[in-house]
Amino acid sequence: MDVAELRKLRMTVDQLEMRLRTSGISNMDDIKTATIEPNGELGDELKDDAKPLTKKEFKKLMDEYMLGVNKYQPESKAENASNVFAEIKGNHGNHPKYLQ
Repeated sequence: MDVAELRKLRMTVDQLEMRLRTSGISNMDDIKTATIEPNGELGDELKDDAKPLTKKEFKKLMDEYMLGVNKYQPESKAENASNVFAEIKGNHGNHPKYLQ
């Protein structure tokens, strides 16, 4: 925060904080840049980590998550029911001697 610039604008730190709070910003560390517009309004840009999540970003994250989950999930119960003995097919006689 540049206090000298605030003095030039005849604004106190408390007034700046009040404007930020009315904009929905509670932590000054979340601000990347802030400007006073010619009409007196406060313009601000948040850091990437402080920006709210949009629906588009959420859908993208969920799609990526579901792809990862489906990649590692076992076959469905219906598929497993028809293949109950699939793992032992072709494995006749390959048992250890102590089990025979």
